[in-house]
Order: sequence, then structure tokens, then C-alpha cells
Amino acid sequence: MFRRVLVAVIGVWAASLASAADARDRWVLIGSQEVDLAKTAESVDVAQARGAFRAVRVEAKRQGIDLTQVRVLYSDGTAHDEDRLIHLLKGERSKPIGQATNDRFIDRIDLTFKSDAGAGSPARVEVWALQTDEGQRKRRDKAAGEVAVTQPDEATPAPSRTKPSEAKPGERTEGGDVMFGYQDVGFGMDRDIIRVGSETGKFAKLRLRVLKNDVFVNSMKVVYNDGSSEDIVLNAQVKQGSRSPWYDVKPTEFIREIQLLYRSRPNVTGQARVEVTGQYASDWLGATGEGRKYNDGWVLLGAQSAGMFGVNSIKAFGFDKDTIPVGANEGGFKKIRIKVRNRSITLKDLRVVYYDGPDTVIDRRARVDPDQIEGPWDVKADAPIKEIVASYRGRIVWGKGAGVPVVEIWGQH
Repeated sequence: MFRRVLVAVIGVWAASLASAADARDRWVLIGSQEVDLAKTAESVDVAQARGAFRAVRVEAKRQGIDLTQVRVLYSDGTAHDEDRLIHLLKGERSKPIGQATNDRFIDRIDLTFKSDAGAGSPARVEVWALQTDEGQRKRRDKAAGEVAVTQPDEATPAPSRTKPSEAKPGERTEGGDVMFGYQDVGFGMDRDIIRVGSETGKFAKLRLRVLKNDVFVNSMKVVYNDGSSEDIVLNAQVKQGSRSPWYDVKPTEFIREIQLLYRSRPNVTGQARVEVTGQYASDWLGATGEGRKYNDGWVLLGAQSAGMFGVNSIKAFGFDKDTIPVGANEGGFKKIRIKVRNRSITLKDLRVVYYDGPDTVIDRRARVDPDQIEGPWDVKADAPIKEIVASYRGRIVWGKGAGVPVVEIWGQH
């Protein structure tokens, strides 16, 4: 009798351990693809997905799809072929494919499907993967093209810029990040939209910067003014004060909005601020560049949330001093001005730092309310601008608006 009871107890204990282990496994989105159903094959590149995985599933979005083969290609050159008919209706997800007991890096998913020339609009296919805690921590070998994990700002190498003594009038510089979108996200939600708008500019690359709290970002959809869009899969936790890797976007199109999908955290209070920073399309800020055609020639040089690292405690009486990096430019700006978003500030002064020659100091103490423009002021027209140091404080009591002030610097050729 005792032996039977002991065996039963051990069995329950082992089952509870297995259940606890299973609870640590989770399905994460690692890729998505627009599928032209008039064709018969499509591939989903998932090499950028963070970590290693033990199985995949395919989910049909918008409309159904009949898969005849799913091939999972791993980073070591091996592959798993799922040769069976997988009939998926809209919103349905396949059973696990290529399930294993070890973690493996996945490079690509090849899909073969039945052609449906009368489908009209393309289908969207999402690839989900089973990941353990150990698999999430694994990183690809750098020789295999590993994507760097996000690093704190203070550990992020500064962009390689032309040395001040080497910068010449009319010579293009590397420039820094230009912050062109932001959103305060709440952890009770799982998606937000960051509005951008065509007046901001055209960008070749973008990345995310997170303040105030950690955020696990699943993916983001970049929607362009022409109606096209593309999905960028991150599946990574971006620590507060850190940035994601760079992602390429269409340099020929204006970005209308960025749809952000992140993991909700119902037991966490507060908010995080997600900023989108970018590198302009080639020559957008150039003296003869495309940026001159819009906004009466005014182009966004850079922007900054008030108090880059002290974003939770904006000074009410003392003055913050923020360094606002400027995008790649070759000079040619005759004037600059500022615009404030969200909350009023008291501006004290601006210091325009060039790659060569003495700075221009603009001593202007003034209250600037949300969406108000202050300036313009003259600057050196023949000198590439490296950065602008702004001294100001948020008007917490006697001011308009709410939230964290954002200070934008605009220049005109």
C-alpha cells in the first residue's frame, strides 16, 4: 500500500515539474509575409528573430490558404520538410511543425501552396515559434550573421563622424539619430500607433529607443503614405535607456505611421516611452536635397525628449541641458527655429555646434507653448552642423499641455 502511494506521489511531483517546464515555453511571432495566392511558393526570412526555437506554426491572416509543404531551414544547413496538406481558414494556426527537444536557430521558412488566381487580395502568413527560456537567451555565432542585442545608450558606440578639423564647407557628415516619432505605451495594452506624417522627412533606417521602463517588442508595421507597408519582427526586450538594432525602410516613401505590437504586462504599473529614431534618406538634408521641396524649405534637424536620461523628473526651476544630435548634412542652413510638443517649456539658450569653427550661441529666454514655433535665428550657412545643445526647463505649474516636452530643431536652407 505504502509503495503504491509513494509511486503516485512521485508521479504527481514529476507531472508538476513537467507542467512547470512547459509553462516556461511560449509561442512567439518570428516573421510574417504577404503571399500572392496566384503563385505557388513564398519564403519567410526569419534569420533576424532573436534566440533559438523548438518548433514552428503557420497562421493564416486575412484569408485562408492551402499549404502543401512547409520547409524549415536551420542555420546549420539542415532542414525539416512537412509534406502534407495543411488547410488553414482565416485566423487558423497549424499544428506544431518540426518539433524537437533541442533549441535551433531558424533562417527561413519556405511555403508551397495551392494557387488561387481568383483570390484577389494577397494573404498574410505569420510564422510563430516555440521558445524556451534557454532558447531566448541563446545567440547566433557572429560568423553566422548574429544581430547585436540591444545595449544601453552609454554603451552604444557613437556614430563615426568626420573629425571637426577634417570637415569642410559643403562636405557631408555621418550625422546622428533623428527622433521623428514617439508614444507613451501602457502595459495594459498590447499595441499602439506612432503617428509620423509626411512633413517629417524620408528615412533609410530606423530603430527604437525605450525610456522609463523595459518593453518587450514583438513587431512593428511601417505604413507608408502610398498605402504600402512592411512588417519588422523584433521579438526582443528593449531595456529602458537602450536602443534596438537598425532596420532598413523605404527611402523613397514618407512614413505615415508605425504600428507597434508589444507584449502587455498587466502586473506592471506605469508607462514606457518608445521613441522612433532614424537616419535620413541620402541627401534629404543636403543643400540641394529633396527636403528643400517641402514645408517652405524647413527640415527637421533633430529632436529630443526633455531630459534624455531624467525623463521622469523634468526640472521645474533649474534648467536641463540636452544635446540634440543632427542628421547627416553638408551645411547650407541659413536659419534654425524650434518647435515644442506636449508641454510648455521655458527656453534659456541654444548652442549650435559645427564640425569646424566656433559655435553659434543663441541667447533667447522665452516661454514656448505646445505646437508654438520660436525663432528663426541666423546660423553659419557654410558649415555642417554636428549637434545643438539646448538649455530649457519644463513648465510644470504655469504652462500648457501635459506629459514630457519634446523639443524639435528645424533648419532652412
